[in-house]
Amino acid sequence: TATWKANIYDAKFYVEGALYETVPTAYDADIVAPADPEREGYTFKGWDPAVVNKAIEDATYEAKWEINKYTITFDTDGGNEIAPITQDFATEIVAPEDPEKKGYTFDGWVDAEDNAAEVPATMPAEDVALKATWTANTYDATFDADGGEWADGSTEQTVPTEFDTAITEPAEDPAKDGYEFGGWVDED
Repeated sequence: TATWKANIYDAKFYVEGALYETVPTAYDADIVAPADPEREGYTFKGWDPAVVNKAIEDATYEAKWEINKYTITFDTDGGNEIAPITQDFATEIVAPEDPEKKGYTFDGWVDAEDNAAEVPATMPAEDVALKATWTANTYDATFDADGGEWADGSTEQTVPTEFDTAITEPAEDPAKDGYEFGGWVDED
């Protein structure tokens, strides 16, 4: 009686042109594909060609991929709205114009952990949430003594004041011969 030994065929699996794994399989036995490979920014979509059930000769398979899309969102913290950016992994990003907010100067972006961040140049392999940071502008409130003066001889005093905060009046009232100080009125 003759005895036979089954031929062994190599099923070679490649990822991006590099050998990922070789699976030796006996003739007419089921080929068992290796664990799905991983690739940053992509989803594995199977092998090309599809893995056949039985080994009848050496075979070569290449991983198929689908590029993932990710989104960058912008929380402008009261500034003008900036639309989210959704696009493919590793593609170039055109950064939006800096947001604007009445009475404030844009300082930059922070990430979810409040670390300084920037709009990435290319889409990373994850969603990104950015939040705007602001510094309140300072404006001068000028107090005009309207013919009076302060003890130092000045007829005006300027008090720098942050936007959206109460204006602090000068520490002392001005004096005017023949008049009693009656308070401050808005010039407008």
